[in-house]
Amino acid sequence: MQHDVNLKKLFTQSARGLLRALTGGAITEWLNVELPRVNLPRMDLLGRVDRGGLANIEFQTTNEEDMAERTGVYHLETFRNRGEYPRQIVLYLGRAPLRMRNYVRSPLMNFEFPLIDIGELDGEQMAATGDLGDMMLAVLARVNDRQEMIRRVLDEIVKLEGKARETALEQLAILVGLRGLELEVVKEAKKYMPFVVDLMENQIFRDAVARGEALGEARGEARGEAKGEAKILTRLLIKRFGPLPEWVSQRLAGAAGPQLEEWSLRLLDAQSLEGVFD
Repeated sequence: MQHDVNLKKLFTQSARGLLRALTGGAITEWLNVELPRVNLPRMDLLGRVDRGGLANIEFQTTNEEDMAERTGVYHLETFRNRGEYPRQIVLYLGRAPLRMRNYVRSPLMNFEFPLIDIGELDGEQMAATGDLGDMMLAVLARVNDRQEMIRRVLDEIVKLEGKARETALEQLAILVGLRGLELEVVKEAKKYMPFVVDLMENQIFRDAVARGEALGEARGEARGEAKGEAKILTRLLIKRFGPLPEWVSQRLAGAAGPQLEEWSLRLLDAQSLEGVFD
């Protein structure tokens, strides 16, 4: 729920460029999107476009099987309540590959709408508005240099103070968390001391750093174990076959634990080095 609130604030207050790209115009008024029937979920955003008509923008962070049907319900219910059919747009912000349908096909009705993966949008064009919200969203989009885009975002957030900075950091944390980019932001933020202190007060960034450190420790332990196993296997191979050619040393140096274990088992019956490694 908190994610929804922050995403709505971001879209409605500081992402004019992306909204224009999605709707073809500027939103002149955000409308009450609470539909009267209690069995219907709440729409994300419904606004009036300056070029005429309504636009309903839904943002998705996961693939949902019934998204197409739900969007169709929003379409019809908006007409029932406002007398206008809105333009439906679903913007996907999630990490998993996009798998949702953008259509409903039935014997009596066909319904289709734009379903857009933000990763396919032009982030450079999006950020050109100078709006902080557009720049944040551009981090998830297609850009020439993602780290440079992150730096541009942090340059703007550093200028903010108090509640404005806190809100911007929370919005950034939510966005980059959707696609697993938290550690990239932390890496860049270290260049902005003591700003990184503010960053680490956010739970999303703290958790990401903790996961990264734990993963680094696990990888280090795995590399250490593999190195030890490779050393033992090397000694056994030399004892069995004599001095080892360079290609064997290279394969041992690049192998992980499970592969080394398999080679060790083969060594019990192999009559040659090729029999161990083939």
